[in-house]
Amino acid sequence: VARKRKRPASQARFRDEAIGFACMAAAIFVAAALFSYTTTDPNPFDFAAGSPVQNWAGPVGATIAAVAFQMVGLGAWLCTFVLALVGWNRIRHRRIESPFTKILGTVTLTTSMCGLATISIGTISYGGSGFPSGGYVGTLTAAALLSTFGPVGGPLVCVTTALLAVIAATSLSLEVMIMASWKGLISTLRRMRTSFAHTRERRRKAKARRAVIDKHAARANVKKTGVLAGKKVTETPKTGGPVLKVKVPVTLTRSDAEFPEVMVAPAMEQTSPTKPRKKLEPPPEP
Repeated sequence: VARKRKRPASQARFRDEAIGFACMAAAIFVAAALFSYTTTDPNPFDFAAGSPVQNWAGPVGATIAAVAFQMVGLGAWLCTFVLALVGWNRIRHRRIESPFTKILGTVTLTTSMCGLATISIGTISYGGSGFPSGGYVGTLTAAALLSTFGPVGGPLVCVTTALLAVIAATSLSLEVMIMASWKGLISTLRRMRTSFAHTRERRRKAKARRAVIDKHAARANVKKTGVLAGKKVTETPKTGGPVLKVKVPVTLTRSDAEFPEVMVAPAMEQTSPTKPRKKLEPPPEP
């Protein structure tokens, strides 16, 4: 029996990277087509002859966007994200375990999300026209669920199916998801409480600082009186100084002696209290 030849690791690595880059490029192309979608572009659902194509991805992108929005509505963005995720995993050389389960979970997730979008949102307007938010798939799914489970059971079935599809498509545990969500909520609440406490402490310190500043300003502007040695003492302003009394010696001449009633006082002596005047006598004659 002939043995099967093993492919070299370099060849397998090249194949994975090529598939990954192709998926990433396709996801970017589809995202550009969906973002620039307009109803005036020629497409199988609304053909306008002779009108120029405004889609960033050209006629092919306009056709892909029209088909995607009409079939799955907003679910087209989910399909684009899944395509980019597949490409990223292939670039990182991650093998997809149980591919059939992953594909089934992705299809179920898209269908349930389209039905939930149709039930909760209804019709949306995008690109110049209105269409069901879940496309034809969402319309059929919502009609079947509402007619079977009613207005309460229909959305509940959609949410439950979407959660199960996420578990099947990503191999995540529901317990792990709930615990991660709970830990994130507790961490957010703790950060909010810490931030509130810090804000309250800063406000308290700022209020105390303003009170101290106002107190010192009031002390500087208002006169303070006190009792010292049984006498009332008034403090002078800090900006002023004590009044100096200076006596300047004066030499009298003969002309000054002729007027004995005149008292000569320096200009700086005017600030001092008035002193009794002394009568000047004329000098004795020789």
